[in-house]
Amino acid sequence: MPNAASRIVGPQQFANATATLYTVPASTLAKINYIQISNPGAAATFTLCIGADAAAKRIYDAYSIGAGQVLTLYPFIPLAAAEILTGFASVASQVVIEVSAILNTVG
Repeated sequence: MPNAASRIVGPQQFANATATLYTVPASTLAKINYIQISNPGAAATFTLCIGADAAAKRIYDAYSIGAGQVLTLYPFIPLAAAEILTGFASVASQVVIEVSAILNTVG
């Protein structure tokens, strides 16, 4: 399967502590091309990282999302086999994430 569009995360609610959202399978390259964050509750923040949570790995760091707000992003973020996408929100079980990517099986 050379190129397959796939939803790789969610929709699911963030935890309020760092959690792995997605791990790229072996022999696969993932190109994240869509991220949607929605917040049906009170104002909150979210953090999204490539790899284990660390300041240098954060692509969104305590990013504010208001009550009732939807944030739609169209990034181009390549991930290699075994890389992880991690994240968390300031409030558990409220902020929702969905991520899609193009998956390319190699080898």
